[in-house]
Amino acid sequence: TATVPMRCSKLALAAAALAALSSCRMFDNAKQFPCPLVGVARETSTLTLFRPGDGRDLTDVVFSGGVQDAKISCTYTSSGVELTLGVRLGGELGPAATTRSATVPYYVAIIDPNRNILAKEVFTQTLVFPPNTSQASSYDETTETIPLPKNQSAERYGIAVGMQLTPAELEYNRSRILH
Repeated sequence: TATVPMRCSKLALAAAALAALSSCRMFDNAKQFPCPLVGVARETSTLTLFRPGDGRDLTDVVFSGGVQDAKISCTYTSSGVELTLGVRLGGELGPAATTRSATVPYYVAIIDPNRNILAKEVFTQTLVFPPNTSQASSYDETTETIPLPKNQSAERYGIAVGMQLTPAELEYNRSRILH
């Protein structure tokens, strides 16, 4: 009976050591600051896809949608700030849709305190529309890192999220915003 407690103690010690080694942040005494602000750019918040051709009225719409929500969490480390960004896209099939899904591009950009874009990455998300419904949404999560000196805040940085648009799609959005 003396060996059972000994095995449990060795197992508990091994588990504790493994947990400590696998989580190097336990030894990373970086000060925690607020996360950068995340925002959705107005001009790129939506995307309208039309069927091929010159038509641009309601009957030509294949898909319309955009960024519904963007949330951020962050953890400061000795080498910078690790960001976890969640993006929810939503949309609706239009009268010209011929499939039950839409794959749409969106971007995430990191902006420094001087409003310069430090990095931008384009992602795609597929929205699948169940039978008998024309609306759907999809959630995606990504992790990004802003390198910073230890104990420096990234709260003056920004994260911009929007739909990745062609010049024609951007012009369409701008014309709708002005009206």
